[in-house]
Amino acid sequence: MIQQYCGGRIPKPTDSHVKSTILNLAFTQELGMIVGNNDLGEVGDYNTLNFSGVLQHIERLISNVDGYLVQQKPWAMAKDDAKVQDLANVLYDAAEALRIITILIHPIMPESTEKIWKQLGQPGNSTKSASDKLAWDS
Repeated sequence: MIQQYCGGRIPKPTDSHVKSTILNLAFTQELGMIVGNNDLGEVGDYNTLNFSGVLQHIERLISNVDGYLVQQKPWAMAKDDAKVQDLANVLYDAAEALRIITILIHPIMPESTEKIWKQLGQPGNSTKSASDKLAWDS
């Protein structure tokens, strides 16, 4: 849909949307469990080598994205000219979620994630994009 409706470029969301999106909130919570939170002294499943826990959290993230897309119905938004910015917001969310999931799953699927990384138009490679790029909208 990004290719078809946004000329192949990840659209810009509205400023208010970036901070309030449901996916941002869900991702922030799950990321704390996956990589920890230094500010709170939490370690996270990656740091304790709990890879099955990491995969469960990633699965929940993917499920959140799927549920969000089903709820938002971007395919219906695309048919309504009055919903252009709403569509841009939803497509941005989907791409941002995919970017973060790509970083998280890279140690498990390095070849596949490099292909996804390039398709997202991200610079460098996902190996070099560690935890400093896990925040939503970074």
